[in-house]
Amino acid sequence: MGLLQTWFWELIPEKQILCTAHNPVVLDSLDLTDNRVALFVVDRDSDGLTDVRRINLTKELVEISQKNHMPLSQMWVDGYIGGVPNV
Repeated sequence: MGLLQTWFWELIPEKQILCTAHNPVVLDSLDLTDNRVALFVVDRDSDGLTDVRRINLTKELVEISQKNHMPLSQMWVDGYIGGVPNV
């Protein structure tokens, strides 16, 4: 992901890409402090409608990550940023 992001920024900065992934490890290459990078969680609400929410890097998320030495992928798996299926 990091290489793909760098490639786009350097070669075609006027374009954007949208990636989806089922492996949370790809999250670890995202720099959410950079405004060019956006992470969205896509869920379904109780009526089955699609709900899209941008993940903002809050002070609380940074503290959790630093305190627990937890990368973004682990924060997703543990349910801190949302998007984990509730089954």
